[in-house]
Amino acid sequence: MEQQGGTEGEIQIHDLHAVADYAMRGSATVWQDENGVPCRLVSGINCEPELAVEQMRETQRRFQKTGGTIAYHGYQSFSAGEGPPDVIHKIGVETARRLWGGRYQVLVTTHVDHAEHLHNHFVVCAVSFVDGKKYYRSVKDYYALRQVSDELARQYGFSVLEQTRAKGGAVRDYTPGRMSRRKIVKADVDEAVTQARTEEHFYALLRAKGYALKTTGKDVSVRAPGAQRFLCLERNFGSQYSRQVIRRRILEGRITPQKRLPQRLYCRGSPKKVQRHHGIQALYLRYCFLLGAIPKRRRKSMVRVSPALKADVLKMNRIAAQTQVLCRKQICSKLDLEQCMAELSQRLDALDKQRIVLRRIQRTASASQEGQTQIAVLTGQISRLRRELKLCDEVWHQTEVVQRKVQDEYRQPVSKCRTDRLER
Repeated sequence: MEQQGGTEGEIQIHDLHAVADYAMRGSATVWQDENGVPCRLVSGINCEPELAVEQMRETQRRFQKTGGTIAYHGYQSFSAGEGPPDVIHKIGVETARRLWGGRYQVLVTTHVDHAEHLHNHFVVCAVSFVDGKKYYRSVKDYYALRQVSDELARQYGFSVLEQTRAKGGAVRDYTPGRMSRRKIVKADVDEAVTQARTEEHFYALLRAKGYALKTTGKDVSVRAPGAQRFLCLERNFGSQYSRQVIRRRILEGRITPQKRLPQRLYCRGSPKKVQRHHGIQALYLRYCFLLGAIPKRRRKSMVRVSPALKADVLKMNRIAAQTQVLCRKQICSKLDLEQCMAELSQRLDALDKQRIVLRRIQRTASASQEGQTQIAVLTGQISRLRRELKLCDEVWHQTEVVQRKVQDEYRQPVSKCRTDRLER
C-alpha cells in the first residue's frame, strides 16, 4: 500500500465545493458487491457526507475562521489487486478516524473507476469543531499517516510500501534506479570536475551545460536548466562538493577511470541476420540511446546534452515503455502505428463485450467461481491492451517532437570549452 500526503495550500469556498464534488462523484464511488447490489463508498467523520461542505463552513463561521487554509485534501493509494473496494474504504475510514476523528470533520471516499488504481480521498476541515483551533500539517503528521496506514495494511494482509531511509531531500532521490534532478546535477558536476583543468574551466563547463552559477565565499550554488531555485553543492551533496575540495579534486584528478582488462567475447549467428530498425522504431531507439536508457559501448570524453533532453530523463521509464511497444509490434511508420491502434481497439471492444456478458451471467442465479475467474482474466487482458493503446497514442502525438529533439541534439555546436581543450 502506498501513502501520499495531502496537498497543502489555500482552498477557497468554491474550491472546497469542487474538491468535495470530485471526491464524491457517482461515476467513481459506486461499486457493485457480489450480489450485484450497487453501494456508494462515501462516509463522513463528524459530518454527514451529503452536507459535509455546509457543515464545515458552519464550523468555520462559528469560530470566525473563514480565511486562509480552510481544508486539506489528501489521498491513500493501493497496489493493483490488493483487495475488494469495501475493505479499502473501511481502511480509509479507520485511518481518518484515528488521525483526525477526535477534533475535525472529514469526508472519506473511495474511487473504483480504475480497477488497477483503487484509492481513498480525504477532505479534512482545517478548523476544529471542538475548540476552533486550526490544523497545520507538518512532517510529523506525514509520518503519523504512514504509521497508521501501515498498521491497518498489515492488519488486513495488504502489502506495505518499503522506502529507503534517508536524511533530507525527496524520497525519489534515494530510490535505486530512479533518476531525479538532483542526481542529474550531481552527475554533471562530477563530470565537469573530471574534465576541468582549472576552477574557471570547471565553471565554464557547467555554463556550457546550461547551468547558472553563484559563487559566494566557500560555497558554490548551481541552478539546473528549467529549475527555479539554486542548489548549494556542499549542503545537498556533502563536504566533497565544497569550493575548496572541488579545487583539490581538480588539481589532484582524484576521480580517474579504472583501466579495464581485455575480455574475449563470443558471438553466435551471422551478422547478416541482425535485425535492422527503421522509421519510428529506429527514432525511439536513438532517443533512448541519447537519454542513456541504452548503454553506450564507449563513453566519450565529453558528452553535451541539451536542457530539453535532460528534462526528458525524468520520463525515461515512459519513453522506454513506448519504445518496447514499437519494437514488439514491429511498428516502423505511422501507417503501421495506425493499423496497430485499430487492431488494439477492435480487440478491446471484443474483450469488453465478453466481460459484459459474463458479468450479466454472474448477476443471475447461475453465478459461479469459474465465471469470476474468467472476468478477472479478461480484466487483466483489457488493462494490458489499454496500456498499449495509450502508449501508441502517445507515440502518435509525440513523434514529431521526438524527431525535432534528436535532430537538435546532433546539430549542437561545439562549445567554447571544448574548443579550448582541443587546442591544448
